[in-house]
Amino acid sequence: MSNSNTPTLKCGSCEHENEPERVYCHNCGSKLDRSLLPKVEASKSETPEETHQRVQRMMKPKRAGGFSDMKVGIQMVVFATLVAAIFLFWLTPEGVPDTSKAVIPVADPGDLWTRLMEVKTANSFTSSEEDINAHLRRTLKAGEASMGIKFVRAVAAFKPGTVTVFVERSIFGISTYSSVTYKITNRDGKVGAELIGLRLGRLGIHPSIAGSLENWAVTGLWKTLGKELKEADRLSEIRVAEGRITFVSKPL
Repeated sequence: MSNSNTPTLKCGSCEHENEPERVYCHNCGSKLDRSLLPKVEASKSETPEETHQRVQRMMKPKRAGGFSDMKVGIQMVVFATLVAAIFLFWLTPEGVPDTSKAVIPVADPGDLWTRLMEVKTANSFTSSEEDINAHLRRTLKAGEASMGIKFVRAVAAFKPGTVTVFVERSIFGISTYSSVTYKITNRDGKVGAELIGLRLGRLGIHPSIAGSLENWAVTGLWKTLGKELKEADRLSEIRVAEGRITFVSKPL
């Protein structure tokens, strides 16, 4: 620590011997009792060379300092990431259709689907986004709250080739959203839907875990549409355009 000719100021907390210029302990950071300094300085004196060496030691950082700073930096990044994720979770995602206005379809999509399945020849029908959402509003009822979480509604948004389903829930009275985006596929004459995106609020979920959250994200929707899903093998094509969807059936 110090040359035998160099006066020191012992810390009352950890007993580390500090240079007399210090106000706080170099080892533990405790404030030093400088009332002891006159006695120390009176006992010994140091040469200019010793003073220079002592100042050099004071200016040299501890080896552990770099690791400590890195650890604090990592902790700050993790904390900031967590805060950002929570903030994004509570945000309403972009693209949620406005269903505040009551829409009465000229032809209910549910009735059109039933007729499509009953006709033995190839047929089709097209429904708008507004009509589909009006049908979902009548079909899916808001549920009772369970552990403070309540199902509010499900709505669909149509973009060329994709369908996004938004589910709104109330968590202790605060609205939250989950959304699942599907790409319509047609492989070997069989119509399907490929999961290509899942979000909680505006927080995107990595594809590696999105599949395990899919059923929860669209709670209640697939169960309600179970009959239609079983009949989907009858379809030869689903065409999705901006704001509308077309179902085409195969002949029996």
